[in-house]
Amino acid sequence: MHSYNDYEKTVYGYLRNYHQFKGQLANLRIEIEGVEEQIRSIGDAKISKYGDAPIGGYDELSEVERAVVRRMKLEERLPILRENYIRIQTLLRRIDNALQLMSDAHRAILCRKFVDGERWYQVSQATGYSERSCQYLAREAITMLTKTLFPEAVEGQRSLDFVFLENCG
Repeated sequence: MHSYNDYEKTVYGYLRNYHQFKGQLANLRIEIEGVEEQIRSIGDAKISKYGDAPIGGYDELSEVERAVVRRMKLEERLPILRENYIRIQTLLRRIDNALQLMSDAHRAILCRKFVDGERWYQVSQATGYSERSCQYLAREAITMLTKTLFPEAVEGQRSLDFVFLENCG
């Protein structure tokens, strides 16, 4: 049985979560648009100034103060959402680009087995290769994909120091 190194395991995880990444990307876009719309709808706080004397004594915030606090929280959240969107979008672009560099057979086998989750016999029937050949081509393709996504992955290095895989689940 072939044992994968950390880089290959990471690539395998990326492929298995490919559809989830696509869904997260779409959801983040929707959420970013929603937050931007909420910020626009709150607008700027309209505050009248009556004097410099402190007033108050109320424990509750006024409607205007609540709107300002809500807007500030939304404005703090927006850069985080945008950063997550860019990170996932960049990862998906890198994966798509690396897949396009492969032969049709390698790409079809990887996508059917790891992205779509088909069983080996289904991959074999769809591609016209034997199950064993599909498994061999998949190992080759994972190695090629790993070298494309992680050029720093040299033959002797079997473990990662750091790879982005947070917020996957």
